[in-house]
Amino acid sequence: MTKGFALALSLGGLTPTPALGADLPWEVKLPFKEATIHYTLSGSQQGQETLYIKDSGKLRAKYRKASATMMGVTTSNDTVEFIDPDWIYSYDLAARTGAKTTNPAKVYQAEYNKLSATEKKNFEKNAQEFGAGMMSQFGGSVSRSSGQVLGYDCEVITVNNGMSTVYQLRGSDLPLRTDVSVMGMQNSTVATKVDTATAIPATAFTHPAGITAVQDAQADAMMTSTIQ
Repeated sequence: MTKGFALALSLGGLTPTPALGADLPWEVKLPFKEATIHYTLSGSQQGQETLYIKDSGKLRAKYRKASATMMGVTTSNDTVEFIDPDWIYSYDLAARTGAKTTNPAKVYQAEYNKLSATEKKNFEKNAQEFGAGMMSQFGGSVSRSSGQVLGYDCEVITVNNGMSTVYQLRGSDLPLRTDVSVMGMQNSTVATKVDTATAIPATAFTHPAGITAVQDAQADAMMTSTIQ
């Protein structure tokens, strides 16, 4: 889960902040109340990913099955992640292990509530530039353009001249395509279908039996400190 937090933090710095005013960044809703999104994984890692969305994005369940071959050794990945307003749960179904950390949105809201009216206005102003500024601190660069995936308008976020390119559903935190090229390894995760008509299976949000999600206190402390 610590790796998951590090990734979330790095991507969070690249995520465009939705228009502030009616909603704070962590309150923005997806354009559909429920959806099932199917992804294909290609490149160094091959497989499938299915994302179930309910309550306009407040509830999410992501199932991932993939395999990767490096130096003649093939490894498999079978995981599921659940997000609700309070927690992010990650389960490794092969290893039969689980972890959970506090949903960053909950921490953001708590810290935001502590601010004065003037500080809140400053936060809303500064949030617009936070992502690019954070990347520059780490020697990175970010460029933005427009594109489409499956007919949905996306903001295309390119990092370090193509090291990472994310097609993110405009006005949201939802990636519909991600291309990453690091140390000669290339991986793509591409949405192949966005289904808003089919009912989500009742079992999609059922946590795996026999696995206890242990809270990752170190990741929680690191995340809270960063947000503060």
